[in-house]
Amino acid sequence: MAWQRRRGRYEQTLSEPSGLLFVAERGGRVVGALIGEVEDPADGSDTYAVPTSTAHVHDLAVLPEAQGAGIGRALMERFEQELRERGTKSYGLDVMAGNEVAVRFYAALGLELAQMTMYKVLPSSD
Repeated sequence: MAWQRRRGRYEQTLSEPSGLLFVAERGGRVVGALIGEVEDPADGSDTYAVPTSTAHVHDLAVLPEAQGAGIGRALMERFEQELRERGTKSYGLDVMAGNEVAVRFYAALGLELAQMTMYKVLPSSD
């Protein structure tokens, strides 16, 4: 079910001119991909200032056997190049709590923590 929702989001994002898809291949085989979009005008935030044109990385994935070879970095660099060409000044992404590998990877690329979302599952009242 979650994959169907995610696929629907990907299809919707990529059907718009604002949608971005970058694919990394090695030996004719896809080994990584980045899906994102430019938000222009950006929706903004009630909490902090958001530039009028920003972007979002929805997903960055690299096959486990291809990780550590610079593929994720290359995809992110290509994403940033596209944003500069479009005149977009900033971007963000979400990382699951506890994914310290991803946090270190993105921090090494210059991303900084901008907000934190807290979540609680309520116990049933049964």
